[in-house]
Amino acid sequence: MIAGTMALLSRPAADPLEDYRAVGFTTLDVRDTFGYLDDKQVQQGRVASLVDAEQEEIHIVDGSIETERIPEREQVWTEWIADVDDGGWFVAEQTRGTNPTFPFETIRARTNRDVDRVQFDVPQFVRNQRDADDRNWDVWMAGRKQAADSDYEVDHTNIAYGDNATKKDAIQSEIGIGFETTWRGRVATGVLYQSGYVAIHNSSWTPEQFARFVDEELLPVAFVPETDDKSEQATLEGGEEA
Repeated sequence: MIAGTMALLSRPAADPLEDYRAVGFTTLDVRDTFGYLDDKQVQQGRVASLVDAEQEEIHIVDGSIETERIPEREQVWTEWIADVDDGGWFVAEQTRGTNPTFPFETIRARTNRDVDRVQFDVPQFVRNQRDADDRNWDVWMAGRKQAADSDYEVDHTNIAYGDNATKKDAIQSEIGIGFETTWRGRVATGVLYQSGYVAIHNSSWTPEQFARFVDEELLPVAFVPETDDKSEQATLEGGEEA
């Protein structure tokens, strides 16, 4: 299985990733490089770093229980797969921290590019499978939001599995889907979430096949969501919003 959370570089890096060991703990380990789509390269490896964390300490004082959050630095690592110099994308098996910071801050430092977690337009991915001439596709999970009955209630989440998940549901699945589709003569079984997480469950898939699937099927439906800071800046530059 190849899986993780995807991020996009602000623009492709000048060069592929290289092994790196900081004076401290941060390490980038490039384990393999493969060619795909003629002149492109996909790499995979591991990355380790330190992230801000908190440790809860419990104190017993005169029979009373008190708790305290103590800041600390935690060691973390993850597997990754990426094409940073042509495709401009990076997929981390695990992420940590706010936004999240790990491992994307490490990649930002090594490429000198902004690295932002993406979101996927899941309904558009479904429509693309439906409209392609060579696809035999189906869904086995469909997650969508259901509007609350009033402004005082939170939206409901509706997730259908197996036979209860339909193609009609999938086209409205903002949250995510479990899918099976034929692609370039092979079957792709996996999940895709709006949050930016993708997994291909087929154990026979190679890094090159995954990279090509990213290039042809995922990048067209991936986007960097506008942050509050960017939205505020756009408002200031363009005048007050109506």
